[in-house]
Amino acid sequence: MSTTPPPAGRRRRYLLWLLPWHIVLLVAFVVAYLSGTDASLAAVHLYAGCVVLGALTLRLVAGLAGGPLALPFLRRGRHPAVAAVAWLVILGVPAAAVTGWPAATSAAAAKLHSELGDVAAGLVTVHAAAALAVVAG
Repeated sequence: MSTTPPPAGRRRRYLLWLLPWHIVLLVAFVVAYLSGTDASLAAVHLYAGCVVLGALTLRLVAGLAGGPLALPFLRRGRHPAVAAVAWLVILGVPAAAVTGWPAATSAAAAKLHSELGDVAAGLVTVHAAAALAVVAG
């Protein structure tokens, strides 16, 4: 497994996959977050949460495969702040999503799910800001 960044052409090919993945994840997360407080949108909330879990699972599998999509601990060349926040997102967002299933039957789990959702929203915001700051220079 290579730990150096790939040539620019190969990097662009990976970005062509990574950018749409981020868009799918962001849209699904925002839909899940905004639909979580309205009982009439429970099916939308559940579907969006499943899309979030699916997207994160796909990213985890791709990240463990190595190369330019390697997870932060597997690849050099990534800014440490972006890598640290990426790990918080990789761990925090699924924690919020997974607690959704028991939240339907337990008030304590519903409270935990709601609080983890708020934390995940903050992590996603910080991750996006850190990535944009690094890209901007």
